Amino acid sequence: MTTLKEKRIIHAVHERDLDDFLKSLGLLDSLVKKDLKCSICGTVVSRENLRFVYPVGDSIALCCDKPDCYDKIVAARTKKSE
Repeated sequence: MTTLKEKRIIHAVHERDLDDFLKSLGLLDSLVKKDLKCSICGTVVSRENLRFVYPVGDSIALCCDKPDCYDKIVAARTKKSE
């Protein structure tokens, strides 16, 4: 995970803006080098299988496109906000 430098609210990023977004978080080089992993299953995350990026405390985590991983994160974040 990468540490957050500042808090920003981003609701969506278009595919054409993905590289700029990841670069702004300091994640683009790691993504290209295939050094990033899904926070749930540990699968290597690439442009093709990146589902979403989300904060965890002061860090940034990524989720792959597997439905089970997405469901687990959504459930945990929904429960946390209740």
